[in-house]
Amino acid sequence: MEPAGVACNEVSGTVQPAEAGIHADDLGARARSRRGLAALIGAAALLGSSFAAPALAQDSSSNDASLDELLGPAPVDSAPPPAAAPAEAAPAAAAAPVAATEPAAAPAAAAADAAAPATAAEAEATPGAAETTTKRRKSGIIEEVIVTAQKREESLTDVPISIQAFSPEALAARGIDNQIGLSRAVPGLDVGSQAGYATIFLRGIGTEAFLTADPSIASYVDGVYFPFSPTFVSDFSGVKQVEVLKGPQGTLFGRNAVGGAISVTSYAPSFTEANTDVDLTIGNFALVKPRIYSNFPITDNFALNFSAYYSQSDSNLSKDSRTGGEPLRKQIDEGVRVRSRWAPIEDLDIQFGFTRTRNQNNGAIGQNLNPSPLGRLLLIQPPDDPRNVQVNTRLYGISETSVISTTNTFYAPWLDVKLLASKQKNSLLYNYDFDGSTRPYVSFDVPGHPADITQGELQLISNKSQPFADFLDVTAGVFMFHNIQGFNPVQLEVGDLVIPPVLGNLLQDLPVVGPILAPGRAYRVQAQAQVKTFSAGYYLQTTARFTDWIALTLGARYQREDRGVHRSTVNLLAGTTNLGEALVGGPLLTYNQARDDQGNLWCRTARPRTACRRR
Repeated sequence: MEPAGVACNEVSGTVQPAEAGIHADDLGARARSRRGLAALIGAAALLGSSFAAPALAQDSSSNDASLDELLGPAPVDSAPPPAAAPAEAAPAAAAAPVAATEPAAAPAAAAADAAAPATAAEAEATPGAAETTTKRRKSGIIEEVIVTAQKREESLTDVPISIQAFSPEALAARGIDNQIGLSRAVPGLDVGSQAGYATIFLRGIGTEAFLTADPSIASYVDGVYFPFSPTFVSDFSGVKQVEVLKGPQGTLFGRNAVGGAISVTSYAPSFTEANTDVDLTIGNFALVKPRIYSNFPITDNFALNFSAYYSQSDSNLSKDSRTGGEPLRKQIDEGVRVRSRWAPIEDLDIQFGFTRTRNQNNGAIGQNLNPSPLGRLLLIQPPDDPRNVQVNTRLYGISETSVISTTNTFYAPWLDVKLLASKQKNSLLYNYDFDGSTRPYVSFDVPGHPADITQGELQLISNKSQPFADFLDVTAGVFMFHNIQGFNPVQLEVGDLVIPPVLGNLLQDLPVVGPILAPGRAYRVQAQAQVKTFSAGYYLQTTARFTDWIALTLGARYQREDRGVHRSTVNLLAGTTNLGEALVGGPLLTYNQARDDQGNLWCRTARPRTACRRR
């Protein structure tokens, strides 16, 4: 801050004597304002004369013209300026070379002219002076934004699609630290969370079937596609840029991008600079969230970076709320990301990444605010305070994600070859009190909801070395995807049967009926429901630029996707007794093949088959 203070003192010391020697005391406020601005411009021109004096002289003239537009013609000074004392005139002349007899409209131009080189030879003697006068100065406010919405780095203004991009500074300025907060900054975007899942709608297009269905808005993190919605609710720690692409992105992003796409890019490790950023957020509901990002250059061609976050907060419900007789769980989010980068040769860049996140919450909290007639018959009463949740089931919600990924780029003479691969494992566990009361009637539990995802993508991207690079851009690629996800298991639990104690004591000693109908038994309908998907896509997109204002983009994509039932079973449990195991030696119902409405097996294609090959 010291240089700024010195500069201010020099400017004020320069301007004040000059004004004292030029202006009369009886000038109007408008003249003083005009000359004060002009004198400040002249002082700035004098301070910057050693860098680009000719350019400053030109700018001073334009600034003078701007003053005419803003303030109007300068009022004519009818009184002659008072003579300055000799002792004051010399310092004034030394500080600001402005003639006291010059018209009041020209002090800035005179100062710039006095500071400029007098001759062409003097201009040539000043290094870079001639070049500075011919170069267009870049704006300090408008900054070029580079995006990767078309699988290549381009200026945001050159991308012919509706897109919004956010830097870390822009996200911080808006208080956005995860995908849910993007709704506050992107018109038409709605991101919600249900039991740890992210439900995304863009321009009214989205998917509410968030348990096993694929979303309609594609989600990418460092080029890795996330089909399993819970994994996309994560903190923006160590993130370089977030892009929101609106409208169908079928050619380049393919499956499930009918409404748009959200792409998150984290910082790649840097070979040149070691740095660490730490921030701490404290908010209402006892929110405490520290975050850290560090970059470690190991050698001149190998580097690592590390980012982590931890967030803890209370629920916004009443502190008197109880689930299963215990206080609500704290909301805890934590995650870590490690990336490595190695450039063994100049044209090869190899990156590996590992990401792990974990989220803990209270599952799907529900309160029965308006019991049905059957509910009132079962003595379920509406609560006095909707924020005071009281349910008999101990609620929980835990989602975990781990991702191992690699991005390898080879810069060939005519094109960039990029190979991406990843392995994801996701899990979401939660429960829900179905009757929403303290009565032990019905609850819904998901003790297992895993997803096992493998994907790979090969991209061929033309670069500036190819023939006709100024006219033509070509992007081609192959995308492979395999996924198994679903409930394993899911169960609906019904509470104790109301049996008279005398009858219950008689029944509990019976060999088969006793374990089923004895008091204190919960009855569960348990099911497994998992689907498997194999998808392969091939795409090509070309852009021809005829002029700076006209370009033609043509694209095509061929995609084949097979989806079928991986596992489907139904079973019944009474207390700890597995009726399926006891009666048939396994689940009561097993269904591993999908059929059409005529009973034909469906597999690999839409045509009926008599046999279905297991993938």
